[in-house]
Amino acid sequence: MVEVKDVLLAKLGEDRLAVLASLDGLDEYDVRRPMTPSGADLLGIVKHLVGNEHVHLSEAFGRPAPDVLGSRCSGAGPAPAPRATTPGTPTSCAS
Repeated sequence: MVEVKDVLLAKLGEDRLAVLASLDGLDEYDVRRPMTPSGADLLGIVKHLVGNEHVHLSEAFGRPAPDVLGSRCSGAGPAPAPRATTPGTPTSCAS
């Protein structure tokens, strides 16, 4: 019988490969370039996916999810990496 955990980890592996394939060949500027009016960039999307994986897998398998990734807006985590900006692009978190 196939374990649910094995199926979930296999699917997660497939999704990770798809994200990596999408980023393959991009230079530093393109990874950090704001892509939306809110200033979202590809690096931010990857960080978002990592955070979601961390929390959801921790909860799914009954393990605590400490804030090891830090929070960009709380001041508790490391400073955010610089990114390419254009005039009028937000560079800080909204209150």
